[in-house]
Amino acid sequence: MDRFIKFFEEASVSQKLLITGGFCAFLLFLMGASYLLTNYNINTVPKDTSAENNADLPADDGSKSDDGEWEVYTGETYKLSYPQDLSLEAGEVSDGGQEILLKGKHGSTNYTIELQVLDNTTSSVVDIHELFRSFKYQEENIVMGGLETKIFSGKIDKPWEKAVAVEYKGNIYKLQFSYESEQQSPQMEEIFRQVIDRFSFI
Repeated sequence: MDRFIKFFEEASVSQKLLITGGFCAFLLFLMGASYLLTNYNINTVPKDTSAENNADLPADDGSKSDDGEWEVYTGETYKLSYPQDLSLEAGEVSDGGQEILLKGKHGSTNYTIELQVLDNTTSSVVDIHELFRSFKYQEENIVMGGLETKIFSGKIDKPWEKAVAVEYKGNIYKLQFSYESEQQSPQMEEIFRQVIDRFSFI
């Protein structure tokens, strides 16, 4: 190093300019190489975008929402669609009406969806509405089978419940949904909403 300093001091002006220019060029070369290597790593290392791509996707709640994953039960006057992973039991209620019971599971929570078809001489939509109003359930407008009606939501003791009823050609059609959970489950309740939306008369 001392020799270089002594040589630089004894060098002519032109030699000093050449040495300085060469040194500067070497520094620029190192800086450019460092930038290129850093930029190459940033642009060529694959970025994990799985979290970003999935950010807008709905959480998998266990429900079946595609048409190909739904079954259809056809009664005399109606069609009841339901996710294919639900079990179905058909029977009769005590006063002679028809009952379809669907049983499903979301995570560790069991739930049921029950359809009752009753003669309008034994029950009425008004009576059903008044019953759930007496429970202080919340109500809102909804359409079932193309008919405007009310849906009631609430909880007495343990089960969360939702219920909707319409009258069609002399019969009352009541759909009721229930599950036991400490917290209300929007995911399970969305399944019931889809069952209502897909219900139709024939």
